[in-house]
Amino acid sequence: MIYRPMGRSGLDISALSMGCGHLPDDPDLCDELLHAAVAAGINYFETATIYCNGECQPRTGRGLEPVRDKIMVSAKHGLLVEGEADSQPATTGDDYRREILENQLPALRTDHVEWLQVGWFQAHKLDALRAKGGVLDAIRQLQDEKIVGHVGFTTHDTPENVVTCIESGVFESCTLQYNLLNRSYEPALDAAGEHGVAIVVMGPLHGGMLALPAPALRELVPNPDVTTSRAGLQFVLSHPAVSTACSGMGSVAQLQENLTSILAEPTDADRAEMDAVFGRFKEVADSLCTGCNYCAPCPQGVNISQNLRIRNYLAVYGAIDAAAQAYAAIEPAARAACCTDCGECEEKCPNDLPVRKLLQEIAGACEGVR
Repeated sequence: MIYRPMGRSGLDISALSMGCGHLPDDPDLCDELLHAAVAAGINYFETATIYCNGECQPRTGRGLEPVRDKIMVSAKHGLLVEGEADSQPATTGDDYRREILENQLPALRTDHVEWLQVGWFQAHKLDALRAKGGVLDAIRQLQDEKIVGHVGFTTHDTPENVVTCIESGVFESCTLQYNLLNRSYEPALDAAGEHGVAIVVMGPLHGGMLALPAPALRELVPNPDVTTSRAGLQFVLSHPAVSTACSGMGSVAQLQENLTSILAEPTDADRAEMDAVFGRFKEVADSLCTGCNYCAPCPQGVNISQNLRIRNYLAVYGAIDAAAQAYAAIEPAARAACCTDCGECEEKCPNDLPVRKLLQEIAGACEGVR
């Protein structure tokens, strides 16, 4: 395994780390995957309460308990500010402390975490975070008590706002999306390098899109001996500010593919070739769903992420017959055509996608096609 400095934290992190949002439901397969990751040298595991239908942290805690002293675990909790949610009050320092101590640590079967991420963070929340007696003070107390090691943030905010958060001096790491199809955060990566903030890249394969064999994506990787997933991970890791590519792996086979991918970085010529065709995919890439599933559940029962995954394939590959076949396999009540245009999904989408428009697009393309 290749290890890299994690910003100014003084820690080293494996170049490939594991997002635990796609762990198998089967306990034996889940434990096998986690144990294989540790055996391969992966030492950073990112978790959140909402992943795996609420089972992410219990599964991670169970699987990693025997090797807890060999790895770093990252917990995550968001911060609500006044007026953000009609039915929920602003998050207090006591709320934050209680969530970590009473919910997340027990689920993870540990008495401490090496990293605590302030989740889904936006720059306009900085003042609320730093308010006297508030959430940051509670986090610093957890650090003083050796319950939390280091503090970072995860974000889908605009690049300029992410730079503001990085420059605030509050955080030691930043988790954001960066890949061959989404390079909008490069200014934030540059700022992180200047300020010693570790960059943890989520979605290095753009929700799996770069792991799929397709002629359109092959143009990004002219070398026939290099898979698109390998090139995607190598591209991410070629940026000097990136500490790790955090991939949501759901099987040992995916783990092995990604491990093979990180062993060699692209040459300058390889990167130049990828840059040359990136512009062609820019417009499409900006509208691709990453499959985070934050939009779920839909009040009408539409399986939004499944429908938009098909829309991704159609947008990138233009394969209408295959898209229509996949669409027809969705339960009729969960198809995009059942969208009532309520807009709840768009309020929850961290990437600000026009979800309703995209659902209409896939329904219009696939309904009635046989």
